[in-house]
Amino acid sequence: ANGTLLDALGGFPIGSGNSNSDPLGLTIAFAGNGYGVFWDDQLNAYGARVSSGGAVLVPATTLTTETGARDYVGAAHDGTNFYVAFRDSRAGTSNEIYGLRVSNALVKVDASSTLLSRQANSERNPKIAYNGTNWLVVWEDYRAVTDADIYGARISNTGTVLDPSGIAISTVTGTSQFAPSVAANGADWLVAWRDGRPGPSLDDVYGARISSTGMVLDPMGLPISTAANVQYQTAVAADGTNWFVVWRDLGSTEIRGSRVTTSGTVLDSAGVQIST
Repeated sequence: ANGTLLDALGGFPIGSGNSNSDPLGLTIAFAGNGYGVFWDDQLNAYGARVSSGGAVLVPATTLTTETGARDYVGAAHDGTNFYVAFRDSRAGTSNEIYGLRVSNALVKVDASSTLLSRQANSERNPKIAYNGTNWLVVWEDYRAVTDADIYGARISNTGTVLDPSGIAISTVTGTSQFAPSVAANGADWLVAWRDGRPGPSLDDVYGARISSTGMVLDPMGLPISTAANVQYQTAVAADGTNWFVVWRDLGSTEIRGSRVTTSGTVLDSAGVQIST
């Protein structure tokens, strides 16, 4: 917590071999007494458990065996199980979002993964957060054919998909929204994404709060960063009072961030400079 590197420079191996080949998704989730690390090899989804002391408790484990390929893995923990979501090509004609619950021992709680979204065209880039009652999975959605949108779905502790048609989080016409990220702060979630509404090569960072009932509280989106040039690659975390959204700013070649309150107020409109 004070910034001391506890393990040798270069780290320790968590997974090795072909299963680590060029993952499109690599994520970590805290599980109370350790961590779950999840990734893909653009064929299957994998997981490993690591203790808080840095010991690999469960080595790399294959979580999916269905036909087709999996990638863009995301994961979160609810205090009992992990929920792992990924892009899946088993349908053959397009890539869909699937998910499954996995125990702390990386044993599948669900016999097979569950379809979260099947619409025209493809979906990708799922991200997940747990609000104390349900998970929210969000993704980049191409059902509009010409533009990418941001959709999501809540998943119960029992693995039930509560929003089978998806929640339309951002569907601004004539432009695309990409690569969402999400965090929960009490009952609500904040979703942030790269938004193309300013025009070509002028992408901004927008966000929206989602209530525990699945209502989009900011249907036109919250402008979190509207600086010149391109802002992208968002990530979100919560501290119990505010969310903190970070992004890469192409114009200033910096990492910047801003706090967002539970009422949707952006506290740092110019962005906080984190790294130059």
